[in-house]
Amino acid sequence: AKVKTIAARADVTSISPNRPTVRTASLLESITGIITGTLSGPRVAKSGGNTGLDGSGVGIAMLDSGISHSHAAFLDASGSSSRVSRAVNLLAYNQLTSLASTLLSGAAASSSNSGTTGWTTGVDLSNPMPPGSLIRKAYETAINSATSTKPRDRFGHGSHVASIAAGRGGYRSLETTGVAPNATLFDVKVLDDSGNGQMSDTLAGIDWVLFHARQYNIRVMNISVAAASTESFLTDPLCRA
Repeated sequence: AKVKTIAARADVTSISPNRPTVRTASLLESITGIITGTLSGPRVAKSGGNTGLDGSGVGIAMLDSGISHSHAAFLDASGSSSRVSRAVNLLAYNQLTSLASTLLSGAAASSSNSGTTGWTTGVDLSNPMPPGSLIRKAYETAINSATSTKPRDRFGHGSHVASIAAGRGGYRSLETTGVAPNATLFDVKVLDDSGNGQMSDTLAGIDWVLFHARQYNIRVMNISVAAASTESFLTDPLCRA
């Protein structure tokens, strides 16, 4: 009864009804508008028609704090196997230090300086790593982290991001399915259990993904990490990588 009176006031810009609000069926899909539907039915584009795009055959590499491989969000359609195909831990690089020093006659590793943990001072390991080489095999062995039923992401950020990209959330009453719920995941751990890391490990993680991209058909690399910088993006190592 007072709408017209209120609307006539000079200090009123607009009037909106107090509409009811309800939770959506699928947060990610409804908010982004990318796709609709659930895992039990076809994934359909907003404009209509089944897209058939669910990430099948596509590899997504997550550079983060890890992925909890056995979480329901990362199981396949049958619910029996994890879609995390390969896991590497760049923080385990220091296991290779003694071998690298022996092979390359480098200096002993120094972990006393912040940001250099596990890296051999004065030794550049980026070049002598061609496929099949001794140092490459040793490096891959050192960072290999075999898939396990035990949680691997004690911080949680990596699993959170991975579920947005490729999680299967149809088992929940509020569906939380990600963008590509049938994609293959690659766990590239560059942050520790407190969510902290160092740029060198992130750069090594990027390099690992590029090295194996064709082998595993990794088409997407997600890097939800950042570092402070006092230099231009033209020279900042992380920006350049």
